[in-house]
Amino acid sequence: MNLDLPSPSARILRLAQVIDLTGYKRASIYAKTCTHSTQYDPSFPQRVRLNSSGRGAVGWFESEIYKWLQLRADARPNNAQTLNE
Repeated sequence: MNLDLPSPSARILRLAQVIDLTGYKRASIYAKTCTHSTQYDPSFPQRVRLNSSGRGAVGWFESEIYKWLQLRADARPNNAQTLNE
């Protein structure tokens, strides 16, 4: 199955945008990227620090989020259906 996704880019998505795209809540998104969490998902894109201090603002590459969504869609038991139907 191939989703009609926007062309990949180096655009950085902030947390609210990742929440909108994935449907996950804030805590679940952070848990998926934490190796110590029971919800850890190595396939979920890692966040990117947006400042040099190592604290504060983070984001995710848009292309990686869309790639992860595509992998999830392809892994569905009945992947003959598309999300656009």
